[in-house]
Amino acid sequence: MRAGEAAAAAGWRRVLIVTDPDLARLPLLARLQGSLQASGIETNLFAGVSADPPIAMVQAALAEAGAPEALVSLAACTGFARSPMTRPTRVSKGAGSPGADARG
Repeated sequence: MRAGEAAAAAGWRRVLIVTDPDLARLPLLARLQGSLQASGIETNLFAGVSADPPIAMVQAALAEAGAPEALVSLAACTGFARSPMTRPTRVSKGAGSPGADARG
């Protein structure tokens, strides 16, 4: 299953993609965004992540994205998903506040 199909099946409509500036330049990001958008998913990109991001960086990413329903982290930003402000793949509906873990 492709990323867009999986996101649509999960009921996601808005996805925040977080990565670092180097990974953002790779074709992988364009393929991910294309898959999500082809499935009707709105994407927002935060490409300013560094290793072991501070809470302020997490808050800035969420504020820029509005109210994402899911967070997709590309490779080098795995620390972002482990931040105390978020869960690995999903944030709650609403004003961009931290939410439930989508691992089930």
